[in-house]
Parts: sequence; structure tokens; C-alpha cells
Amino acid sequence: MLQASGDLAGAVALYDQALEICERLVHQEGRSELRGDLAWVQAYKASVLLSLGDRNAAASIASEAMEVLEEEVQRTGRRISNRY
Repeated sequence: MLQASGDLAGAVALYDQALEICERLVHQEGRSELRGDLAWVQAYKASVLLSLGDRNAAASIASEAMEVLEEEVQRTGRRISNRY
């Protein structure tokens, strides 16, 4: 919603919060089934960063998302669909 309304900085802040939660669940609590969700949050944040003109940060986080998605494809043997 914030991204659509033009509040890109607000959207980045919310994606940061979502990433903290997803990373805690995946890395500290062992919720590996949420790795795909983590990757999608990273991808959406990268999109906002790109809209803000921060190409380097966008490329970095998009690369992280792709790594996670590729690992999930290898682990599960199936493609991960965009749930949102």
C-alpha cells in the first residue's frame, strides 16, 4: 500500500521490519518452509530500492533473493510461485 501511494521510504521501512521477522523465523527458529517468503520480501524491497534510484542496494538484495529461491528450487525440486 505504501509503495502504491508513493511513500517509498515508508515501504522500505516496512520491508525492513518484515525481513527482520522472516530472517529470525528462518535462521533462528528453523522455519525453513518460510525461505520462499523471505526471498519474496527481499525481492519486493529490491523493487522499491530500485524505484528510489538505489541500484546498488537493489541489486544486492535481489541477488540474495535469487540465491534463496535457487536453493529452494534445488531443495524441493519444484519452482516457487509468487504468492502475492
